Order: sequence, then structure tokens, then C-alpha cells
Amino acid sequence: MTLHTLRVEKVSIWKKGRLALAPLFILLLINFAAFAQIETMLGLYRYNPQWINPAYVGINGQNDITLVHRTQWVGIEGAPKTTGFNSSFVWGENKGFGASALVDQAGPVKISVFNADFAYHAKLNENWMFSGSIRGSLGNVNLELAGLKLTDGTDSYFLTNRSTGVTPNLGWGLLFSKNKDGLFFSLSQARLAKYNFGDLNGTFKDVPYFYFMTGTKIPMGGKVTNSDGKSVNRFTLYPSLLFRIAHDVPLSTDLNLNGNFREKLDLGVSIRQGDSFGIRLGVQATKKLYVGYLFEMPTSAIKSVSTQSHEIALRMSFLPKAKSNSNEVKSNEK
Repeated sequence: MTLHTLRVEKVSIWKKGRLALAPLFILLLINFAAFAQIETMLGLYRYNPQWINPAYVGINGQNDITLVHRTQWVGIEGAPKTTGFNSSFVWGENKGFGASALVDQAGPVKISVFNADFAYHAKLNENWMFSGSIRGSLGNVNLELAGLKLTDGTDSYFLTNRSTGVTPNLGWGLLFSKNKDGLFFSLSQARLAKYNFGDLNGTFKDVPYFYFMTGTKIPMGGKVTNSDGKSVNRFTLYPSLLFRIAHDVPLSTDLNLNGNFREKLDLGVSIRQGDSFGIRLGVQATKKLYVGYLFEMPTSAIKSVSTQSHEIALRMSFLPKAKSNSNEVKSNEK
């Protein structure tokens, strides 16, 4: 699901008693009353972990460009929609760089972010690699209040839109990965600073997140030769966990289990505690094109008005791998 909701202090709305809230806005307030966050979270991050940790740029020995689109809570007017892209490029023997951009719209809240990532990959020994990274970003949050339907059209509070302006930010990421069995530990903070709402900082609140992710791979069924003559695992399981941690915000936990067939087909499930259940499908359509899809069903209060969300991603790999161990390292992305 997309975690992008901006908490609006209830006193600012209910004391006025003049806002005819759309159903979506009411649901956002109810569903996230305990949260204070402006954070975009895509469901297919296991296929493309650069979204939450810049340490993954350049790690798989090839250059990738990924496009993604997510439509959440189908059937609700003004429901969240996210569109974005990211790129990852190899730079020399042990470096990577990339860029990403996201536009996230949920009712009156619009978030636009551009990131530039750099990572350095150091081989610690025959099995372990350490990756460290830094992210520079520009972000903007618009509150399009003037477009809301009001019972009192003269209320000056809602006559103009609000914006943080373009805000520079920094982020970082760390990754320890083990080539032979795919074990990895990932820790990142996508942005360090909060958005500034000026004289409205007491009304609109924001909390940056830490992301901790860990997982491994479990080969099963022995080796087979696929259609292009490559020896691959017949079947591989990729279990993983993701924790989102922030001050004064409930811990958010994701459980993912993905199965890969002959490096051609991915099938998986994901559970976000108290929020949603998802089914994922991925196909290596050609040597250069990978297609991922997520169908998600809410398990929170939203399920009373919407039963589905959809996300699709296209990943294009347009240069061959440059490292002999790239297959094992890339497996951490599944």
C-alpha cells in the first residue's frame, strides 16, 4: 500500500464544522489517525529495492530502468495513485549511481519527489559484500485545499492551496549481502529532514522513517538448463521481512514470500500487518524486459468501501552483467 497520508490535526477541521469532506478524505483521516507521515511505499519494492534503499544502485552488474504505476483502493473517488520511475547504473568496478522520481496523488495531497543516488560496493571476503550509499533529493508537498467542496465557501482557511515549496533533502542506505545463500540485511533512511509547512507546522505533521529489511533465498529441486542454455535453480524461495520504524508511529511490518521458477516466473504473497494482503506475479518476458504485477486486498477499515489495489512495474535491463557473481547478488532483489 502507499503510505503517503498527511495527518491533519482534527481540531483544525472539526472546530470549523464547515468542510463537506469527501468519502476518501474521511477514510484517510480514520485509517491513519495514529500516523504522522508523508511517505510513499510501493508494494513491488522486493523486485526493486532501490525505492527504499539507495545502496542497491549498481549492485547487480547491469543497468536497469524501471517504470511503475499504482492505483489504490479502486472504486473510491480521489483514491491514491502513484506513478514513478527509477534508474540504476554500474559505474566502474565497485560503484553505482541512479535516479528516481515519484508523483503521488491522494485526494487533496500531492507529493512530488526526485532522488539522485550513489553507492559504493566493497567486497569484505569471498562471501560477504558491504554497500554504502547516499541520496540527495528534492521534494514538494501540495495541499490542494481550494478544490475541496465546502459548505461555507467563504472560509479563508480553505480558499488557497498550501505548499512546502521545493525542499532539498538527504538520505542514506547500508546493505550487507551474502552471495552464496542470498542472505542480506538492509538499513536505510530515505530522507533525513521533515517537510516545512511554515506557520502550519502545528497542523500538518511529518515523520521520516527508518527501513530495516532482511531476507534470504532457499534453492529447491536442483539445477536445470533453461531455454537459453543457462544452468539455473529449478525453484527458489525468497522469504523476507520489512520493518518501517519512526518516532511516535506504530511499527509497520511486511512479510513477503516469493517463489521463482527457473529464473523466468515469480509468484509470491505479501502481508502488511493490519493493512493488506497481496498476490504478486513477475515474468522475465525477454532477456531485457521484466514485468511485475501486484494485486492487493485491504484488511483494514478501507475494505468496507474498496476491495482491491493494483500495481504494475516494467524493468528494462539494457546492458549485460559485468560481474561473475551478479546472479547471486541480484537474487536479493526478488
